[in-house]
Amino acid sequence: MTILFRYILREYVKVFTMCFAGLMTIYLVIDFFEKVRKFIRYDVEVSTVLGYFLLRTPAISFQIAPLAIRHAELRNQPVPDLRTFPLLLARGCYRALQSQRRDHSAVRCPG
Repeated sequence: MTILFRYILREYVKVFTMCFAGLMTIYLVIDFFEKVRKFIRYDVEVSTVLGYFLLRTPAISFQIAPLAIRHAELRNQPVPDLRTFPLLLARGCYRALQSQRRDHSAVRCPG
């Protein structure tokens, strides 16, 4: 593995872990507040509630993993510097014009 690949992988894993942990926390908190009335109504012990959510985490992980992966990909994309945009636009136009000039010079009309 090259140094650059390890660096990119390390940065991606950091962002993915943060996204995954945040989404997992949000999911568990919302799920807890949706079910808290039932837990109170049936007088469920705290250890049973913790066990319930512990057993639910694999299913939740499979639901949130694709979203966390996509979010980590979007966060790791470099944002182009807006000051270089005119230069990039001019360079692209110049190359397009050059390719058109080459294409037209290669095709000669008979006559």
